[in-house]
Amino acid sequence: MLTLTLSAGFFFAAPVLAQTSTLAAFGEAAGFSTSATIPVIVARLIRTVISITGVIAVLLIIFGGFKFMTAAGDPTKIQSAKRVITNAVIVCPLYCF
Repeated sequence: MLTLTLSAGFFFAAPVLAQTSTLAAFGEAAGFSTSATIPVIVARLIRTVISITGVIAVLLIIFGGFKFMTAAGDPTKIQSAKRVITNAVIVCPLYCF
């Protein structure tokens, strides 16, 4: 019965029609264009690097917090977790400037 129900979904499913826009139009809508000047391209590149750095810093802080929570009172593990969090907090502003 389960097989019949699942197979019916394949036979009676409505087709999905994707948008017919071109890749260039999609790039323009997303804020990327081939007609941008060099300073605009550099500014976008810098903005992207800063964004990626921020994401990495947040992930490192979460990782350090996880290490801290799972240290189970072991002083070396706690020190290692504090070091990860401290380094993430110190290095993130340095990358931004």
